[in-house]
Amino acid sequence: MPVESAHFGATAILFLPPSGDRYHQHLLGPGFLADAAAGTLPAVCFVDPRFTLPPDNSGNDDHPPADIHRGDAFLAQTFHAIANGPRWPHTVLIVTCDEWGGFFDHVAPPRATAPNAVDPDLVNGKARLGFRVPTIVASPFSRGEPDDPKVKGMTFDHTSILKLIEWRFGLGPLTARDASRDVANLARALNFRHPDASVPALPAPEPPLPTPCLLAAAAEPAVRGANPASDDPTDSRNPWPGLRDSGLLAGWELPE
Repeated sequence: MPVESAHFGATAILFLPPSGDRYHQHLLGPGFLADAAAGTLPAVCFVDPRFTLPPDNSGNDDHPPADIHRGDAFLAQTFHAIANGPRWPHTVLIVTCDEWGGFFDHVAPPRATAPNAVDPDLVNGKARLGFRVPTIVASPFSRGEPDDPKVKGMTFDHTSILKLIEWRFGLGPLTARDASRDVANLARALNFRHPDASVPALPAPEPPLPTPCLLAAAAEPAVRGANPASDDPTDSRNPWPGLRDSGLLAGWELPE
């Protein structure tokens, strides 16, 4: 189930019924896959990709300069490991991102009760949430139909996941925000009356083989007559002055 207005981000999060430990953080690897197959994952499990860092850039996240094909393979492997395990009928898998990536969003973030006194931009004790990020809730309790997709338009943020965990295990709130009604409990995206534990047929992409950047660049033929962009603000090939001027014409206050 897509969550329409999620003003938050985090790594992929797996919420399970009680089974052994209450909480654990995993990198996707043999241990996680074995626990998923055996049904011995803890009650709450955070699954992180390998972050893409120089010099080899061999991670499987979606952050530049990562190859998003590897990120797709990471998500697919995580989902199939959980969905084909014995505890899938009682599982809620939440996939989201740690931030919005710097892209434009036409929806202004709303305000919600501040969780602490760190943010100086408060109005009546409420701080602005961040820009929206994509979030998917995959579970037998969130299954939609092709002609009736389930999309929740409530306001969610990081603490919506926290509220779900607190609600499930009878825990008290950790901050003023998850104690408030300003953000919804992610349990509102679930339907416990009509679960459907059948596993949909979804792709299982394989990650591409790593290719050294120098070899990849050498293999690409040069484009005849192509001129590289210029950093000179007086050069017509430099696109940035025109972009900046368009913002000024739109009334944006930009530094000189």
